[in-house]
Amino acid sequence: MNYNGIFKEQIEAFILEKRSLGYKYIREEEIMEEFDKYTIKENVTSNILSKTLIINWIDTHDVKLITKKHYGDIMREFGKYLFKFDNSSFILPNKYYPIKSDFKAYIYSNDELNRFFKSIKTNFMLDDIKKQSLYYLIFQLLYATGMRVTEVLTIKINNINFNDQSILLEDCKNGNERIIYLKESIFNLIVDYHNKYNMQKNTDNYFFTIKNNKQLNRNLVYSNFRKILILSDIAHNEFGPRVHDFRHTMAVYSFKNAVDNNYDLLTFLPILSAYLGHKDIYATEKYLHLVSDMYPDIRNKIESYDNFKVKEFNNEY
Repeated sequence: MNYNGIFKEQIEAFILEKRSLGYKYIREEEIMEEFDKYTIKENVTSNILSKTLIINWIDTHDVKLITKKHYGDIMREFGKYLFKFDNSSFILPNKYYPIKSDFKAYIYSNDELNRFFKSIKTNFMLDDIKKQSLYYLIFQLLYATGMRVTEVLTIKINNINFNDQSILLEDCKNGNERIIYLKESIFNLIVDYHNKYNMQKNTDNYFFTIKNNKQLNRNLVYSNFRKILILSDIAHNEFGPRVHDFRHTMAVYSFKNAVDNNYDLLTFLPILSAYLGHKDIYATEKYLHLVSDMYPDIRNKIESYDNFKVKEFNNEY
């Protein structure tokens, strides 16, 4: 991108810093180019970022409130970057464009996770050890990696790299590919299942199959999930838990582990975002708020990021 406005050098340095931290910053770069052109059009001569400049620019866009919030998020990051060099720069408040979130998550407690996985081993499908092993592995992967259930069920044998303990996920939700690395104890479950039950020679087959090597249907996963909940004495209602809540639980516990170990959240966030396959970091940030609500004792550490702004993502039971 070529910038020519009063903030030219600051925008270039801002984008460079974000990418050095692991952010792709592709769409954000395009938006900053729009902002740059606006400053030229409006003959902006001061390189002090003001509230008026930010709001007036965002208001030139005839878009939904959620999109304005996205622009505001980017300008807040830019303001925070400039503030490091000049505290006259304005930092747009996080909730300047209030959006009512429909995000709902059920976070499994450690006790519930323990009961859930123990129930599979001791009470579930005792007459069919293959199916018992299949569902044990699927739910371990969902919790350990935060993969979506559709991602797990579309894994093919040739997507698994048995040398570096990784799985290639193709055609994910946002149209991208990503690689999931597993720690040894989780990967050993895959190896053990593969050696016992995946006898087919065609490596283009799905890893998790039912009769005649057909892909396992996610409706079957949901149906058996409910059965395991009952065996585990975990109540189910309109608020969950759902299969997808293993993903939420993995993210929350990963953030808590990061905070407990004093990781730099500014560095940790884009790594976890990429690991989960989120389109941008804003989808990942929501988990920080969940952690803050669930663990008041570490709230100050998290809120210092907003100014909030591995290998060991895998959880295990």
